[in-house]
Amino acid sequence: MRASFITVCALILLSGGCTAGFTGQWLEDGVQSADGTTLSPTGEKRMALNFDPVSTVWVGRYSERGKVVDNGSVQSDQYSVYDGWSSAHFGSMIAHVNGDHMEANVGGGVQRHFTRVKGTSIFPPTVEIPPFNE
Repeated sequence: MRASFITVCALILLSGGCTAGFTGQWLEDGVQSADGTTLSPTGEKRMALNFDPVSTVWVGRYSERGKVVDNGSVQSDQYSVYDGWSSAHFGSMIAHVNGDHMEANVGGGVQRHFTRVKGTSIFPPTVEIPPFNE
């Protein structure tokens, strides 16, 4: 009976409770460049983040032309939450979430601002189905 109770409690926590503030996809807020394209404040392509409900974050560069994340730029890492689950640490970045807005930086560097993505996924699928015509 006790083991069943502990199992149920663990499943409830793992189903999204602990990291729910970060779960989902985030796109860096951009600035307009001289030629009219939207870039990161650092002058690069905008960064996109995809947090899963447990502990993995995918990071990639957003293509303004295709309105999706460039598949070749996607990397994954583990993240951990702290400070009442409102802050996360992944790689060398520390992020703080407040509703649908998030701020992240690398050790006092440029502060990056993100907005939660609603609707269609901007990340490529994590599993690609091989073609069956061979």
